[in-house]
Amino acid sequence: TMTKTDMVQGESSWEAGDVITVVYDGKAYAIKEAYLNTMSSPESVYNVILNLEDGRALNISLPSTFLDGNAHGFSQSPYLYMEFEDRTYSKAEGYSGTVTVSVENGTMKVEATNYDNLEVTYEGPFTEVL
Repeated sequence: TMTKTDMVQGESSWEAGDVITVVYDGKAYAIKEAYLNTMSSPESVYNVILNLEDGRALNISLPSTFLDGNAHGFSQSPYLYMEFEDRTYSKAEGYSGTVTVSVENGTMKVEATNYDNLEVTYEGPFTEVL
């Protein structure tokens, strides 16, 4: 298992400058790998899956049209939400939040927050699940 130090020192497949962080309840966690699932149901909804170094995973569900690099609020779609620690952060669950995702030249950029206890910042490689 890679450690955050390994990633910072470039002793992994991560490129220098990649930003890999999930902050939950004030504690930062390293992201081990990222996936983009484009075969979801309904088909126009994608999932960004960020596997953390400690074995947990964070899922971000979003309409495929939201992969445009613009900030989108939970109130814009019932299919826009984050799941982490057996909790769903969505408008339906009473949370506010924004998600920004873009994919370009083999790099995925993710910025997301629920304006409370969960922040995500990721910029790096990803695997597309077809």
